[in-house]
Amino acid sequence: LMSFHTGYYANSQDGERPGRLVTHTAKIARRYINSRTFLLDLVTTFPWSQILLGLAGISFFEPWKTQVVLIIGLVRLVRLLRLAKLFDAWERVEESLGSVEQLHVAALLRMLITTFFFCHFNACIWWIVGQHRHPLAAFMSNQANEQYESLPHWTTVERSQGPGSPAWQWAEEPVFTAYAFCFYWSLGVMRTMPQEVLPANIHERVYVMVLMFVALSLFAVSIAQVTQTFTKFTERQRTFKEELLALRLYMNTIGAPDALQEDVVSYSKHLFHRRLVNAKESGLMSRLPASLSLDLHSARVESYIHRLSTFED
Repeated sequence: LMSFHTGYYANSQDGERPGRLVTHTAKIARRYINSRTFLLDLVTTFPWSQILLGLAGISFFEPWKTQVVLIIGLVRLVRLLRLAKLFDAWERVEESLGSVEQLHVAALLRMLITTFFFCHFNACIWWIVGQHRHPLAAFMSNQANEQYESLPHWTTVERSQGPGSPAWQWAEEPVFTAYAFCFYWSLGVMRTMPQEVLPANIHERVYVMVLMFVALSLFAVSIAQVTQTFTKFTERQRTFKEELLALRLYMNTIGAPDALQEDVVSYSKHLFHRRLVNAKESGLMSRLPASLSLDLHSARVESYIHRLSTFED
């Protein structure tokens, strides 16, 4: 209901003046219904589990009650689709940032949050995979279930801290301890295979094999993102210093006087600090139409005019 009463800033595709705040209820509802957000909210908020629970109580579905209960648990995973809205919100936050440094920090935080969710979901899945009972046992035959339960599983393998220490299993550990270990194990798989726990059957080996391909890719992207983020912080200044060094070498080559060299260097630094050189915004600004370029120039000059005592209130 909040989405039907939340205003929005119009763009060129809405038939309104770009940047105008639209608060008309009918326009808000029409725009919301035509967006993919509406379909996402409908799917994730529809009471699927309550409907299935009602069906499970009907005598006709009594023979399949176990299967229906399992489907209810799987249907609840649909709520994870709400994470798509989180990515849209994050994109809007990045668009509203006021500096390149903030944009790089936001990109770094996005990478860290993505890594956290990856480790969280994999920790839960790895724990489910390690259970002695198959997660889809309700849809399997008794023979298949018995064969699966007879296999060794990483949660039921007996372990020991050393000679004379009592044997224990991960399946017997508290929930938080097991989750913390699975999270740590998931994070370790991104770089190598942790030796504390190894897959104990073919199902776990196949899962780990697929996981390592995905985790290795995510780890490579994470390292590249971190490296790029810290490099971008000083990229403009480093580029300017390299160009300034080349300019000094050129002036030394032609035998320019020291006073002239200092004047050229000082003027170059002035251009750099005023963002007249080595400024990434200059590429887009050069492609703006004359009317928008004039408006930007007026806005820039206006900030200086208001500082004059003649134009003070």
